[in-house]
Amino acid sequence: MKQKILICGLVFLIIMVAIGIVFVKSGKPNTGIVSGQKAETVSKKAVSLSVASKEDDTFSLLFFGDAMLDRQIRTVIEKRGASFLIEKMKQFFIAPDGAVFNLEGPVTKNASVSQNTVPGDKGHMSFTFDEEMTKNFLKSTKANAIFLGNNHILNFGKAGLSDTENFLKENSIGYFGDIKGQSEHLQKEIGGERIVFIAFNQFFGGTAQSAMDKIRELKKTNDFVVLYAHWGVEYAREESEQQKAWAHGFVDAGADLVIGSHPHVVQPVEIYKNKAIFYSLGNFVFDQYFSPETTSGLAVEVSAKENALDFNLSSLSLNRDGSTTLTEGKKKDDLLLWLSENSNASSELKNSLKTGYFQLENK
Repeated sequence: MKQKILICGLVFLIIMVAIGIVFVKSGKPNTGIVSGQKAETVSKKAVSLSVASKEDDTFSLLFFGDAMLDRQIRTVIEKRGASFLIEKMKQFFIAPDGAVFNLEGPVTKNASVSQNTVPGDKGHMSFTFDEEMTKNFLKSTKANAIFLGNNHILNFGKAGLSDTENFLKENSIGYFGDIKGQSEHLQKEIGGERIVFIAFNQFFGGTAQSAMDKIRELKKTNDFVVLYAHWGVEYAREESEQQKAWAHGFVDAGADLVIGSHPHVVQPVEIYKNKAIFYSLGNFVFDQYFSPETTSGLAVEVSAKENALDFNLSSLSLNRDGSTTLTEGKKKDDLLLWLSENSNASSELKNSLKTGYFQLENK
């Protein structure tokens, strides 16, 4: 009898162990494997959503104001390299399709005459940028549309302008704004969209009317028209009545976006006929450290979707060590609040400007 009980007990134990093994292989205790599979599935979905979100954008471009690579900035590059200028914000340039800004001077093989000068010295306002330094800087920013229509591009004469254009061609970087009238615009295809950049220079070159005529002409064959202007009064925080009149004329002619440079300070934003006008983005890279306004810049990322344009505004800080960084905290909030209070926009948009983001219909 005891022997039978022992045998039954052993059989029962074997059955229970077998059931346990099956349970472990197919039941709830196997949650580690199931969780892993679920995590992998979620991860794949997250990647898909991320890719889909990016694919929703037909293009995404960063716009900046004035970049000057001579004087103290040249000294900084010699010591620390061109990438140092934006080292602390390099992640900012990864996602967009490229950057557009004003190159405030020619790129030549000539020696600098402004390096180590102070205001009032001969040559202090005459710029030339070193080829290798400029190449490295443009590469670090993913620059793909460089504006040349500024009041310093002829600092080394027409030969300096030709040197600049040859340099940009050799490095496959698009440019526009040649005051000789040979490259008033630049056409590019980005994300399947035909985008044209048209230059207006208040000080040299064609008239505002010729820029409007060019807009009307190129609007017929392009999906998105950007008018980049060099205009206004240096260091003036408000746009002039003349800037307003020109900007409205450009939009009336068909411009989808107006970007301004030259004042070296940030000026207000205006929404006119559902189009954004940024009267001045201020400085991008410059050694003007004499006021809080000249050491604050604005970067604008424009992302185009099928039916909308997203605008993300970032505050920039130009530091005395030559670097430009993204501004956070109170300084950023103060700039966005200033934009909100001084821009010609609806109450709703003014509230959006405080956050650094707004959206417009893309018609």
